[in-house]
Amino acid sequence: MPTTSSIRRKTRTVQLGLQRAVGRVAESVKAETPKGRKPRLAIFNRHSLLDGKPVAYAKRPGQAETHPFLGAPPFNVGDNFVSLAIARILDVDEFCVLKHDAPERYFDYVNENCDAIIFVAQNCLFPGFFGKYLPARFIEKRIKIPIIFMSLGLQFGLDEKTHLEEADVDSLKALHDRCVSSQVRGDQSAELLNRYGIDNTRVVGCPSLFWSLDRKMKISKPSLDRVGWTITNMGARPELDAFQTRAIGELSRKSKKLIPICQGGEVVMQRYITARDTLSIGARTDHRIDIPVRQDPVFHDMNDKTLENDDWKLLDCKIDQYDTAHLRAQIDQIYAELPSKARKAILDDSFFALETHEFLRNAKSLTLMAGTRLHGNIMALSQGVPVLFANHDRRVQEMANLFQAPAFDIRDTGRTFRLNDYDWDPVNKQYRVLYDRMVGFLDENGLAHHL
Repeated sequence: MPTTSSIRRKTRTVQLGLQRAVGRVAESVKAETPKGRKPRLAIFNRHSLLDGKPVAYAKRPGQAETHPFLGAPPFNVGDNFVSLAIARILDVDEFCVLKHDAPERYFDYVNENCDAIIFVAQNCLFPGFFGKYLPARFIEKRIKIPIIFMSLGLQFGLDEKTHLEEADVDSLKALHDRCVSSQVRGDQSAELLNRYGIDNTRVVGCPSLFWSLDRKMKISKPSLDRVGWTITNMGARPELDAFQTRAIGELSRKSKKLIPICQGGEVVMQRYITARDTLSIGARTDHRIDIPVRQDPVFHDMNDKTLENDDWKLLDCKIDQYDTAHLRAQIDQIYAELPSKARKAILDDSFFALETHEFLRNAKSLTLMAGTRLHGNIMALSQGVPVLFANHDRRVQEMANLFQAPAFDIRDTGRTFRLNDYDWDPVNKQYRVLYDRMVGFLDENGLAHHL
């Protein structure tokens, strides 16, 4: 019986060549694929290249709030936006989605049947990540095909010193030895890698910036008619919440209409908006019911990982109705420090959705986007809407600097939000520079694309 390998050799003639990149030899995906076949790529499931429009929000019986692409709440559409942008940019219509902890035979299949594997690693350049989740031994043992490393960006506080652990460096060197080049998000990320001897990087920004696929896209003239603010739950940095609250209050006084945008870890706001806008009746908890012959029913928690949850016959479902009034009271308490106009905007005009395209639609309706959320801001910028970045960490600062976009330190209390103080013309020029860099990166790595 012919082996999988022999069948593949007879049926596929994809050429994987060698390119020398910055003193290294690395494999590259070639454009000369068999006639009528586009490259087949692999990607880890955290960044599935899907269309973002699920038929149902429940992947399987279980929590009704669980989203097929965004996972369990709090939902963060930023990661999904990056994935969708990459899928929109690449000229590919087939890929394999792989779990990091998949059995070795699954990696064997991917190595045998895919032309390259995409690693999407935004916010992952910090001490401990790569050494723990993508150690060098894992890469060397499991990944045999070319690596396309995209959107690698650092994650540090504004006053933190950037550094990596030894295991991270070993992993990143193993990854970059397998890349023609990696696409990093900004100069600080490139400089950090260069400090450890990794220099085959290309500073491009985030692929989501090129959502329009239009090199001629231009930033529109800003106004304060309809202003969005992308909120960040500061989590372990409560001192920054006070600065963000102050900025929201100041901007609300200047703008005709303020649209607070809830995108990441703001669980209470997400649930409040969901209830307020009747996007859902509430959370649902399911139990699988087994009914043995001549015995009492047995109830199993659907979150029990030892069960074959897809093989169910009967469910016992409990619906926990959202208490809109209670959630409203919680929101009012959380944002009690805001002036009345801004607090009213939080309660009545705030925005949240379960679909990335709805966030894009909302962003496009604005005359100015401001705030702390990196990808919330880029959703606007990628559609020509002017953006004012509120820098609260090096990640946002790095991107604002690269885009040459107007920005301010969230801790600065001397801002005025006068539009005449900001200039968006440099963004238009830099956008075309970054667009061309993205084209160069994709071409250099042998990836067909729509840019």
